[in-house]
Amino acid sequence: MSLVHLNGSLVPAEEARVSVHDRGFLLGDGLFETLRAHSGRPAFLGEHLARLRHGCEAMRLPFPEDLPSRVAATLEANRAGDCAVRVTLTRGPGGRGASPRGAGPPTVLVALSPIPYEEALYARGLGAIVSRVPRGPAAVKTTSYAASVLARIEADEAGADEALFQDEAGRLLEATQATLFAVRDGALLTPPLGPILPGVTRAKLLALAPHAGLRPVEAPLTRDDLLAADEAMLCASVLEVAPLASLDGKPLRRGPFAQTLRALYRLQATSSG
Repeated sequence: MSLVHLNGSLVPAEEARVSVHDRGFLLGDGLFETLRAHSGRPAFLGEHLARLRHGCEAMRLPFPEDLPSRVAATLEANRAGDCAVRVTLTRGPGGRGASPRGAGPPTVLVALSPIPYEEALYARGLGAIVSRVPRGPAAVKTTSYAASVLARIEADEAGADEALFQDEAGRLLEATQATLFAVRDGALLTPPLGPILPGVTRAKLLALAPHAGLRPVEAPLTRDDLLAADEAMLCASVLEVAPLASLDGKPLRRGPFAQTLRALYRLQATSSG
């Protein structure tokens, strides 16, 4: 996976260069999408690019219409199998200050990386903490990830795999890189949209819930709700679906639905493209 697609050309990753004046580097003025490829085929690419297009509209950035071909070219050039695909789009180089006036052209990068999760993780489950780091609404997936970085530092220091954000009322939102789900009384519960990112995998799991014998419900969740739940799990495009085994060092109940939903999701993901 040594070739990246940068601004229209395939180049070796170690030779790829971005301007020191790039606003993505200086100000986090950019967007990104991460998805999973199975046997060289990107899963749910259309849904991810639709979310990226929405982000471009919100941030007044031009959307590169040829992104599907850039992704395909990157996967083909690297002879990629199963991997993570990241598409990064920034406003490009600009002058000093917050105003984007005169900035550009945009920087467009497609890069691949190995899947960081081994099957043993799905057997043991993830440990998470509830973070003390405040995080505002996440309407679009920007490259400004400072809150997530700080929360993951907390998790690392606690020996946990992930950190969950919560609002001022103690309602859980999502993890730094995943959506939160819980199972209780035959319902698959997840926090409602608004303060959380409209996740592609989140939408897929809500649609798949009835096939697993669960009712999909969007409802607030608290720390106590997770501790009392029949089962809890995290989902994301690269992670897919993984059980949540502990919260703040306290064990959570385990059940069959994380495995069932992952199998259903994987079946859809490997047949998409």
